[in-house]
Amino acid sequence: VSEQHLPPQAHRGLHMQLNPDVFGSADLLINLFEHKPLPAKREKRVVHGPHSQTWIGNIQGASGGQVVITEHNGAAAGFIHFENQLFEIVTDPGGRQRLLHIQESALPGLPEKAPLPELPAGEIAPEPAAQEPGTAAAGQVIDLLVVYSTAAADRYGQSGIEARIISAVESAN
Repeated sequence: VSEQHLPPQAHRGLHMQLNPDVFGSADLLINLFEHKPLPAKREKRVVHGPHSQTWIGNIQGASGGQVVITEHNGAAAGFIHFENQLFEIVTDPGGRQRLLHIQESALPGLPEKAPLPELPAGEIAPEPAAQEPGTAAAGQVIDLLVVYSTAAADRYGQSGIEARIISAVESAN
């Protein structure tokens, strides 16, 4: 992939083709640029609908090595974390898939935390209302709003954007 076609956060990329059989497999062999092929083992497979699924697993023998790959309406997207490096799988509107080596220092940083408001002298902040602790087992749902630009939609296509969103949510879960 030429540098002019890379997003600003990627310092290199290559064209690839994800084998659709990967989602039914418990084991993967991942090729990341100059690294030797890396074995990954599936922890879970999440089916989101008839044309949407995510493969979630770990790179064997690599502490913190994680793989999340989503196929959504024919577009693939995902993240691979390995040895303090981040790789991303993206699909463009033409259906071409790329593996990008992300330069994390080029990603936008988090904003600084806003300071807490000052209370007038002598006032005490009220205690928060008691709530039952939420757990994943209890089926707690968190609504998420994702906003993206026209330029992002043009770069990745609707299915590509949706696959990226699904992969990001599954990675966070």
